[in-house]
Amino acid sequence: MKFLLMFKKAENIKVRTFKSLFYLCVISSLFLISCGGDDDQIIMDDTPPEPTLNDKAIISAFNFKTTQNTILYKDITAELNEATKEITATIRVVVDPSLIDQKINLVPDLVFSEKATLSPENNKEIELGGVTASPVIYKITSEDGKTENTYTLKTEVKYINKLAAEVVQIDELVALYEMQKSNPNSTGIQGWKLNDTDKTIIENSLSSLLVINSDLSVEEISMNSQNVDALPSEIGNLLNLKKLEITRNNLSVLPEELGDLINIENLDVSFNKLTALPNSIGSLSKLIELDAEDNELSDLPTSISQLSVLETLQLKDNKFEVIPEGVFELTNLTLLGFWDNDLKSIPAKINQLTKLKELDLEFNDLKEIPKEVGELTELTYLYLNNNNLENGGLPEELGNLSKLKLVDIRNNPKLTLLSSTLCAFLNSVINFTADFTC
Repeated sequence: MKFLLMFKKAENIKVRTFKSLFYLCVISSLFLISCGGDDDQIIMDDTPPEPTLNDKAIISAFNFKTTQNTILYKDITAELNEATKEITATIRVVVDPSLIDQKINLVPDLVFSEKATLSPENNKEIELGGVTASPVIYKITSEDGKTENTYTLKTEVKYINKLAAEVVQIDELVALYEMQKSNPNSTGIQGWKLNDTDKTIIENSLSSLLVINSDLSVEEISMNSQNVDALPSEIGNLLNLKKLEITRNNLSVLPEELGDLINIENLDVSFNKLTALPNSIGSLSKLIELDAEDNELSDLPTSISQLSVLETLQLKDNKFEVIPEGVFELTNLTLLGFWDNDLKSIPAKINQLTKLKELDLEFNDLKEIPKEVGELTELTYLYLNNNNLENGGLPEELGNLSKLKLVDIRNNPKLTLLSSTLCAFLNSVINFTADFTC
């Protein structure tokens, strides 16, 4: 038994030894094959491949930026025609009057094919302008040297008097003008006022439409009865505008940029189709007169209450059923017009408008007037005709209004009598009219 176990053990050792020798032979053979003579040697080439060079030679964008050219009026993006290899740009520069029509140096900023060679180099000054301006030739060569293109830069330089540059917004005027010119029903813009005797600061197409004054700013614009459907947003950049009249047009909305007119004092948008005023109107801190007569307004933005110096608010012929709350915060009002609306009542807080001189409430649906109207001691003109006032609808407190010069209560069929005291007072008013003898 012991002998058999020893025999098997010896057999196992012999098998393992044989397998080890077999594997060793196989590995040795492979090694000899890979490391054999010169005829069988495998060569590994570590040399990198030749790089592919860019064969493009194209200018894809041509700009002049104010960050690199302080005399520019604004950033310029030139028009690029790849088919003709022409680059064109109108450049407005701000210079001293003595340098108008003189040559200028500007630094361009180009976008072009990667690793291409450009001549003149990018970001290198070029000479432009002057009385006899010459084109600038750009040559671009691809990285591989096989492609070359030539581009021609043609520019028109317009000079802006430095004295006026910060207050005259040329682009905004052009936008307004182009809007009118493109309207086939327009008969032209009337009443423009641009202030500066130096006409080089304005577009030639506008010069015949502008009245030139002396204080270097656009103060007034009048575009009445011009079939205007919309105002461009650029209107908000006319920061020195004091008066804007755009009446009897087709406006249904006003741009929010209107609120940027921080110096405007008079805004007339009457006889349009407005259903709302922009909320930004509350930013017009210098606004004195606002006329939105004959539109389709039924409410005002809450920001209206911020017009702290507003003196005239004309809202005749709209669709108001109540006087908006913000109106009663306008304590500098001297004229409030709600003629021909749908007002049913007047709130007692009307007494907050202590500077009111004219109150126009005719052609509404009022049945009575609150006694607080009697606290408006500056009131001079009171229009209450064509309502539904009833007997007792006029308060005795009207007798406190010693400055009244006109009271109109005609065409109130249900108002047929007044108290003797009120009658005596009203008869003392210079211009008192009624349908009955008081």
